[in-house]
Amino acid sequence: MKPLMDSIVALCPSPVGRGVAYGHLPDSEEKAERRPDESEPFSALVFKTMADPYVGKITM
Repeated sequence: MKPLMDSIVALCPSPVGRGVAYGHLPDSEEKAERRPDESEPFSALVFKTMADPYVGKITM
């Protein structure tokens, strides 16, 4: 288990170390920036949406 956890730490660094992320607001093309801070609005990237016959739409 320790090698797995060490790999996760090495390959998936903390968002705090990444800095500012840039993008745009979903309802407009207005540019937005998000800092890795709890006071900032939540922001996510949807990379896949699936339809499951038992669950419905699943967004990843």
